[in-house]
Amino acid sequence: MCGAPPPSSAAIAMAIISIVDGYDFDKTKDDDLELFFHRYIEASKFAYASRSWLGDPAFVANSTQIAMNITSKQWADWIRTRITDVTHDTDYYGGSFGPSDTHGTTNIAIIDADGNAVSVTSTINLFFGAKVASPSTGVVWNDEMDDFSLPGRSNYFDFPPSPANYIEPGKRMMSSMSPIIIRNTKDERLYAIGGAGGSEISTTVALVASQCLRLDRTIKEALDSPRLHNQLLPNCTHYEGEFPSQFLDRLRNRGHTFCREDYEAVDTGVFRGESGYVYANSDWRKGAESSPAGY
Repeated sequence: MCGAPPPSSAAIAMAIISIVDGYDFDKTKDDDLELFFHRYIEASKFAYASRSWLGDPAFVANSTQIAMNITSKQWADWIRTRITDVTHDTDYYGGSFGPSDTHGTTNIAIIDADGNAVSVTSTINLFFGAKVASPSTGVVWNDEMDDFSLPGRSNYFDFPPSPANYIEPGKRMMSSMSPIIIRNTKDERLYAIGGAGGSEISTTVALVASQCLRLDRTIKEALDSPRLHNQLLPNCTHYEGEFPSQFLDRLRNRGHTFCREDYEAVDTGVFRGESGYVYANSDWRKGAESSPAGY
């Protein structure tokens, strides 16, 4: 499994996937499916707590090492020892925080006839970026400054401020972009997955990948299924209206709180299996522009 280094958030998605991948689930049993979603939410909280330590490696000395650490097998093994059958207060998950729509992002995932895979995300951040166009080129300028942290103030996506991501001259801001590629050791199975949608990108990429890897769902089933998102702060798990109510009730019994929302994140994914056939899916949440292209 590989992804872009900080200041991207690929390490966050990869950390969630690694944690969940260490469990065994029986997809035919409701109890196991409920446990899958519980552990996915808990893994997301630990991963997003670690995100608060990440920043531009040129300014945050340990950022690259932290990203390597949270994507290691040892860290995933340790986190699984801390995931219990109930949820906990936010302090339990760690992190370093200050006091406290798909927008302008798109992803493309490709596997070509030779088996080369690419997952790339591009963004100007929010809708129409800075809402200012260059008078000479007509290019719309971005508003990526919102991805920085400001003391005492959350950003557009409700990320609380983290000192590692404070503004400094020449510094790159942390981004939620999380394009990843996953393959097995013999290159028989290959995934390219990525998404758009602000702070929900990392969790949706992780949820899609985890459903493929641990629940044996197809790339279409994984992308089309209802979603959950928890970024630790604010500590409320967002869910789509189509998410099965019986699982929400069971998860509430474990201490989870939920907020219904229309999901902002949209993903693209491509899978090549042992047969050599390539399967692709583009998120139906995009609306009219949701058909994958072939070659």
